[in-house]
Amino acid sequence: MNKEQFLQELSAVLSRLPEEERADILRDYEEYFAVGLENGKSDVEIAASLGSPKKIARELLADYHVEAAERDWSFANVWKAVRSVSMLTFVNSILILGAYCVGLVLLVGGWITGVALTAFPLVMLVIHQMVPLWPFAFVMFVMLAMSGLGLLICVLMWAVSNWFKRGFLHYVKFTLAQWKGGESDGQKD
Repeated sequence: MNKEQFLQELSAVLSRLPEEERADILRDYEEYFAVGLENGKSDVEIAASLGSPKKIARELLADYHVEAAERDWSFANVWKAVRSVSMLTFVNSILILGAYCVGLVLLVGGWITGVALTAFPLVMLVIHQMVPLWPFAFVMFVMLAMSGLGLLICVLMWAVSNWFKRGFLHYVKFTLAQWKGGESDGQKD
């Protein structure tokens, strides 16, 4: 594979990146080829020493999505980071995607429980107005207790959601570093 083939393949796989980011990466690899040519190597030798453009692109995409998730803690960005790192190997797909999906289901369940308990007093008040089965003092006590419990669960779910995003992103970064061969924060150990 020569320089042009290498860069074309790399560019095609990186097509999901913003144009500016992709152009910057391609300039870096053109520079690798220029330095290699100055040192007396051929295009084919340089391309072989760099490795597979598809593998390089998968790593670069994973890095890009992890950095995007660090900048903006939205679940969409975290999901893109999880998906891109999990695509590096089949085992990662099972472990990362499985853990992420289970975590999301538990988070959604917790949030639904918290919101439902917080809104429960309104339902109970309407029912009590329609069919007054219990003394109003008892109804007020139950409404306040359920509302307080719901608010407590919502506060806890907010903290757990933030912990989940940070913790899972840390796990994704760790997995990416291990897959790259033990790199940590872009530096060799």
